[in-house]
Amino acid sequence: EPIFPDVEDQFLRQPVVKVAPSDTGPWPRVVLEKTEFRFGQLFEGEEQTVSTRIQNRGDAPLMLAPGKAVCDCEFVDFPLDPIPVGESAEIKINWRPRPGSESFEKFVIINTNDPKQPEIRLAILGSALQAILKSPQEDWEIP
Repeated sequence: EPIFPDVEDQFLRQPVVKVAPSDTGPWPRVVLEKTEFRFGQLFEGEEQTVSTRIQNRGDAPLMLAPGKAVCDCEFVDFPLDPIPVGESAEIKINWRPRPGSESFEKFVIINTNDPKQPEIRLAILGSALQAILKSPQEDWEIP
């Protein structure tokens, strides 16, 4: 049970929003600078932010909307206003691996109104290192 359900609904859950393209055109055309982000090795709980540019090389404004959430470990920041023809915008991804995830391969999904690319999948790849290692590995206590 969430402690503050109204806060959780408003800030922690992004609804899946579909943006339908026009039936007759003109249409936008998505061009991404980068679709895969290799974070390498991060410590559990360590945050890292990466970004990429998204361009609209079509003939109509490009609209972006949150896609299906695949993990609650990332935060994605992208423009909610339409991207005009010939313009570009920045997409930022903030990633923090959770404890117990040795390696990760997740996707950030963003919906678009580009009929040839209605869904953008940005890959997040890397591995997580334990923040505290115990040696020897057998059980031991710290008073």
